[in-house]
Amino acid sequence: MQIDELINKIKNVPKFLNLKKVIENNQYHYNQSVYDHILEVLERAVNFSSGDFIENEKAKRLFIEFTNQEIGELKIKDSMLLTALLHDVSKSAKYNDGDGKEQAVLKTDSNGKTEGQMHEYVSSLLAPQFLEDRGLSEEAVNHVCKVIKLHDAFDEDYFKMVLDWPIEQIVDNVKLRAEGVYIEALFNIYCDCFTAKPFQFALKTIEKIFESPFLYSKRAFYF
Repeated sequence: MQIDELINKIKNVPKFLNLKKVIENNQYHYNQSVYDHILEVLERAVNFSSGDFIENEKAKRLFIEFTNQEIGELKIKDSMLLTALLHDVSKSAKYNDGDGKEQAVLKTDSNGKTEGQMHEYVSSLLAPQFLEDRGLSEEAVNHVCKVIKLHDAFDEDYFKMVLDWPIEQIVDNVKLRAEGVYIEALFNIYCDCFTAKPFQFALKTIEKIFESPFLYSKRAFYF
């Protein structure tokens, strides 16, 4: 199954369409449905996956080489699109703690502000329901879910912390994070928060990270 066909099938699953009814209202989303946000993130992921946002030619070539590698017979480029599609699916989910009291993952306070604490982790738990029986290997599904779980590894607080660091130090630190899927996680947060006002200060830093050829060299630890 081609990735476009797979994405279209998932987009028409009733549980996914339910995201149209879930409205977020906070500093990152102004009265926007989760469904609309996800489609915006997906569109950016499709566009940025070409690597055209990277000006350094060597870094761009390394990015393309990386995204064309396969994990579980799925190109990393395609897994990044599935991550964009499913990274927020838990925001329409509910849960209970065995007491019969149903609660929403995305909570709304008395002022109408929404917040989905740990939605990254919950989305990674629920994402397989959208990916099962789609011809994907277990390794490929696990990779997508791992990146979903870690898509907040490079959040606003992280970029505030490294704001004044030399770019070489930032890249070195990035490679120690997100359990080894730092390129995928960084790409997702770039697509996810690209238009969010509180995150604008971080975009240039992310672009500089992707401009560094050092980002794409595989790190191995040993004694």
